[in-house]
Amino acid sequence: MQFLFDHGHYPPNLEQIADLDRAAERLAVKLKSLKPDKLKISEYNKRYLSLHYASLDGYLRKCVWILAWAFSDPNIPLEEQIFLEYGGGTGFLSLLAGEAGVAQVLYNDIYPVSCEDAGTLAENLNVKVDRYVPGDIDEVVLDFKNHQTSCTSIASNDVLEHVYRPYTLLERMANLSNGSLTLAMASTANGKNPRILYQHKKIHHRHEFKERIPEAGHKQIDTTRAFLDLRKDIIREFCQGISESEISRLAELTRGLRKDDIHTSVERYKRDRQLPKLIQHPSNTCDPYTGNWAEHLLDFQKLTSVLKREGFEARIEAGYYSNQSSISKRWVGAILNAWITSLKSWGLFIAPFFLLFGQRRSGLNKKER
Repeated sequence: MQFLFDHGHYPPNLEQIADLDRAAERLAVKLKSLKPDKLKISEYNKRYLSLHYASLDGYLRKCVWILAWAFSDPNIPLEEQIFLEYGGGTGFLSLLAGEAGVAQVLYNDIYPVSCEDAGTLAENLNVKVDRYVPGDIDEVVLDFKNHQTSCTSIASNDVLEHVYRPYTLLERMANLSNGSLTLAMASTANGKNPRILYQHKKIHHRHEFKERIPEAGHKQIDTTRAFLDLRKDIIREFCQGISESEISRLAELTRGLRKDDIHTSVERYKRDRQLPKLIQHPSNTCDPYTGNWAEHLLDFQKLTSVLKREGFEARIEAGYYSNQSSISKRWVGAILNAWITSLKSWGLFIAPFFLLFGQRRSGLNKKER
């Protein structure tokens, strides 16, 4: 099959995986006949589309793998799945799910522009996506309530590492279904891989301390200013009358907090002279206005523990390499993939990304799980 990782580990439902592979093949033909620069979408998503097109087969291979796990419940065939893509961006997971004949496909993104762009792309590709839900998890929960929707599967790609409260997100997602639910959430922020860990710490340092020049297709809601400077401004404006040294100290200690939580911490300091407690990770940081983390290096054990408390079987799967730019790179990738599969959990130390997988059986209430 064309769109499977060499030596990749997949769930045992081979017939369904073959359906996803054929859907990816059809979707690839449609995408290759499309000219992204001619689409009436934002420059932001044109930039992401161009990145996907640069390695289209490899990107679709990753999407097939994510959805293979999202749809791995043997009791729910594709034609009965109610699927949510959370934080969809250009919506490739939704497109592939729709092309594969999933019963109901729901797309979400916190950025309304991306919802519009994903709809335009689906329309041009003649792929059915049933509903577009702008906003964060609160808006998704409300939409599901209004439409009396119960989800069977949720997937995301490179979203979890940007969510302000990722562990709370998982708790809220668990309530999007009244029965069986499978989660498959991929992220390149694989802190187990030393190379990725080094690269991401450099990203953290750049966002925390340096002002950046906006790139072409820059997302308008994202700042280019240093996060530390933004926190100083927030504290200075909220808490007038304290010294610059206090402002600097509070700004350092509130790394990883959003504006509302910074205000709470500063208010406590004003009242009790109690300094905020710095997050344990030495470099993780987020935009204090939006809460968008700069490639958040997450605690794998905590991710799985949250899902287990909600009644899920949960684990971290190691992702795979899909570079097809040359025969030699594909050969090296195939060897690395074989190692990743054979090493099992140790494969995370060389994997290019990870997948948070959770599956909950129906028929049990939360107390019984």
